[in-house]
Amino acid sequence: MTPEAPPALAALAANNESMNRLFQIVKDRGIAEKDLQTSNIQVMPQYTQPPIPRPGVEQREFVPKIIGYRVDNQVAIRSRDIAKLGALLDAVVEGGANQINGISFRIDDTEKLMVEARKEAMADAKAKATLLAGEAGVVVGPPLKIEEQGGGPRPMSDNFYGKRAMMQMAAAPMPVAAGEQELSVMVSVVYELKVP
Repeated sequence: MTPEAPPALAALAANNESMNRLFQIVKDRGIAEKDLQTSNIQVMPQYTQPPIPRPGVEQREFVPKIIGYRVDNQVAIRSRDIAKLGALLDAVVEGGANQINGISFRIDDTEKLMVEARKEAMADAKAKATLLAGEAGVVVGPPLKIEEQGGGPRPMSDNFYGKRAMMQMAAAPMPVAAGEQELSVMVSVVYELKVP
């Protein structure tokens, strides 16, 4: 949100009022306080601009003067209900937010899913080794070396940049497509081979 006002204190007061209103809107839509985080605040002076040069008029030296202050306040919001995200974005814009940046999606609790992925990766490695060993006329013994390579969450995220006027034109809540989240594990297993 970016309120502007002449003195710095007035700009800060306008910003505080806007942010309190925004926080209340977000909380009213079920966002927990722990899922709201101020990520950046800037107070910047606004200067007078030089006059447009006109033919035949002598240009005087221009000295800019501070005519007011602008406060930029960025807030990160975590929504845990994708079905309500479009309506939340609409409400945030309606409440005065004038820019939305970097919507991204992630899985909250990846560790349990990663354990399952590791089990599946090991089972897959054993099945492939057994098949190949059988074709070579040998059998798979115990693993001699196991390494996990890379892996982890690979979110397929979507970025959305919007302006207030464009968002207010939508009759229904803003459509938000979460896509899929993918977790992957790669394992490298070296097995002992035995002659049957």
